[in-house]
Amino acid sequence: IKDFATFEGAGEMPDPISEKTYKDSILQWEDRNLGTHRIMNEWYKKLILFRKKNNVLQSFSKNNIRTHVISGAALLLDRQNDGGFEHMLIFLNFSETALTYTLPDYHLNWSKTIDSTDFLWKIDGNEKSPVVYKSGDKISLPPLSAVIYIQYEKNISDLN
Repeated sequence: IKDFATFEGAGEMPDPISEKTYKDSILQWEDRNLGTHRIMNEWYKKLILFRKKNNVLQSFSKNNIRTHVISGAALLLDRQNDGGFEHMLIFLNFSETALTYTLPDYHLNWSKTIDSTDFLWKIDGNEKSPVVYKSGDKISLPPLSAVIYIQYEKNISDLN
């Protein structure tokens, strides 16, 4: 129990040999299409499909990933493919406040591809923020979020 002293507010630890603990830990597959279970199931499906289809995520070389801490409360994973031609920025904001970050200038445009705070993943619904940004733009990282940007090759003016 001393090992878990730092877990604040966790309440009483469940008895690992209790029948109730066992029954509570069994997945309720029938719930996967209901409410928040459905949303979480769709979120994981989207992440798995994204990982399978994205070249940058197929590279496992440690030379193709850089990490940066943002304001002591968020993490940026800067990934690239083996040739260094494709880039991805993965932001993880662990803070309960929004943070700002200036997009790097080694690509002209960045496209927001996945945002855990988009209306698709929330019960209460949020409006989507813009999808394409220029290098040097300041972006807002919502509290407690995961946001992924990939390089975008078209000019923003071509989209209008």
